Amino acid sequence: MRRIRSAAVLGAGVMGRQIAALLANANLRVTLLDVVPATGAEEGHARSRLAREAVEALRRASPPALFVPERAEAIRVGNLTDHLGWLKEADWILEAVAEDLGIKQALFAAVDGHRAAGTIVSSN
Repeated sequence: MRRIRSAAVLGAGVMGRQIAALLANANLRVTLLDVVPATGAEEGHARSRLAREAVEALRRASPPALFVPERAEAIRVGNLTDHLGWLKEADWILEAVAEDLGIKQALFAAVDGHRAAGTIVSSN
């Protein structure tokens, strides 16, 4: 039996962040990645702002998305430009991006170049 210990969620919108919370609640290490914002994200932490804001939204959610607020610490945030290399650490990669075939095809092509052999990849 294969054990899942870590997951990467691609897309930090409403669905992606809720999936990340569910996985964190199950005691998995979670990586949450989203696109680099179109404006105001020239360098550093600002480039991962969307994923960071998604985790903050989980902390404030009512009803709570996280069993305990500390589970938010299990979610590592990044972006789909600078942090695709993190995918090689994931046992399971879940896609939760916009329902646009072109976006999904481009994302899966990028994922294929960064995931480890045998990693489970799923789409919503």
